[in-house]
Amino acid sequence: MSRLIPCIRCGFRQAAPQPPPEDEVSLLTEEIRQIDETILRLKERKATASVQLNAIRAPISGLPDEILSLIFKSAMEVNDTPSLDTIIALRLRHPTYNSTFSKEQYFSLYVLSAVCSHWRRVAWSTQSLWSSLYLDANSRLLNGLNFALPRLYFRNAGNQPMAVAVDCRRARGAIHATTGSGVEGLGSERQDFRRLLTTLHNLIFLENPHKIAHVRFICAPPEWLPSSSNSFAILKRIELSWLRRGDFLPDRTISLTKLHALREVVIDRVLVDIELPWEQITSLEISNISFEVAVRLLTSCPNLVKYISRSLVHEPPDFPVFWLPASQVTLPHLEIFHWEWQSSPEYANLLSLLNCPALRHLYWMVDECDVVGGYRRLSPVIESFFARLPVAQLHLHLGGFRHFVDDEDVFHLLFYVLNSMRQLKQLSLDEDDLDTDVLSVLATMLHRARQEGNQMLPELEQLSLQSVLPGDIVNSESLVTLVQERQASGMTRLHLSVPVWLRPEHWAPSVRTRLKAMVREGFRLEVFEGGKMVSW
Repeated sequence: MSRLIPCIRCGFRQAAPQPPPEDEVSLLTEEIRQIDETILRLKERKATASVQLNAIRAPISGLPDEILSLIFKSAMEVNDTPSLDTIIALRLRHPTYNSTFSKEQYFSLYVLSAVCSHWRRVAWSTQSLWSSLYLDANSRLLNGLNFALPRLYFRNAGNQPMAVAVDCRRARGAIHATTGSGVEGLGSERQDFRRLLTTLHNLIFLENPHKIAHVRFICAPPEWLPSSSNSFAILKRIELSWLRRGDFLPDRTISLTKLHALREVVIDRVLVDIELPWEQITSLEISNISFEVAVRLLTSCPNLVKYISRSLVHEPPDFPVFWLPASQVTLPHLEIFHWEWQSSPEYANLLSLLNCPALRHLYWMVDECDVVGGYRRLSPVIESFFARLPVAQLHLHLGGFRHFVDDEDVFHLLFYVLNSMRQLKQLSLDEDDLDTDVLSVLATMLHRARQEGNQMLPELEQLSLQSVLPGDIVNSESLVTLVQERQASGMTRLHLSVPVWLRPEHWAPSVRTRLKAMVREGFRLEVFEGGKMVSW
């Protein structure tokens, strides 16, 4: 019998409702669970649709793939590669500066490829993004964690010429163990590094030499150096460098004569003799090598356009080299010549034989303390060399002032160099960390010459200043004095190129006021800003 209960509204007793069966409860519970799952699934679909809708609405989604590729390339370079203007400035001050290779490109490509399928497709199909590869022979490559990545670079680069740097500094122990005398065997770690070096050698020399246009070897094993062959069909530039002079070098001549496309060579710390395809080479950048080898390379490449030498040493090569020519050497195409002067008969003899009729940029750097005495002794040779130069078209870059401790020595250096260059129109003063005011010395020199009736540099139109003034430059009167001297000498204009941190707005008010007064009097002062000369 059903139990009767009183009704709240009418007072009559009614039958109490029966509890639902257990099966019905289970069905309702399952229906609620399915509804909850449906709601959750719909929320997930809504979130996904919102992300896709936002992506569609984003301005970048409408960019052509070509523009997106350019953005990716810029993103890869933004952290560690300077702008084009900075690169040009660095190359003018440091002609051996190179910014092709980047260790951070791996990370950038990983990030760009992981954003979405569209970005991944664009990044992987943009060959230029994969054309610069830096390989560090470190423990990660040794353990095989990243070795698939170099092969991916070569594959994704397609037909794009590759620039490859191989840094073997971490494997120097294994290299030394196989080149040193009295070594019985290798430890397990060194054996692993030797296997890694073998794999790298196969990757570069056997599998992909036909794709490489620029290669840089840092502390490479000796057996790699003469290992050039016809397989490097498009190799245009090669760079060789070591940590120390004579570090793991081959015991024979380095021959690069089989590289038929080779045009540019960079060598650091090599004392053995080097054989090049002499007629092909247009650019030589060498440092920390034998003076004799450097001279032989210079005088044996008749089609050189650029020659840069730094920190030459007077140590004979392993094999005798007849390095000094017997007669005058003319380099008809040489436009850039970087030379560190030392007051020695060998340097003087070389200058007496050189003739460079097409020279455009001469970087004349002083590399010794007793330079004034050397200039006095060898001034006829120096003057004769400068007399053979096309001075009217030449941009002279002077440096090495850090060797001087007083203004008088700077005065004599400027006098000996500039006295025979009356037609010079472009002059740069390049140096860091100076104790002397070179600009003031230059102004004094011009003033003395004018007072003696022997005007110096009457044609000078452009003066470039690269960190040549004391730290308190913005308050210095040297700049005003020099401009006043140019005005007093009859010149009506001057192009002035200053570093970005020394722009006119940073000059002291007194300096700006006096310069503006000269401009109002008719003197035309132009300052290099924003990549062009602008009137000031």
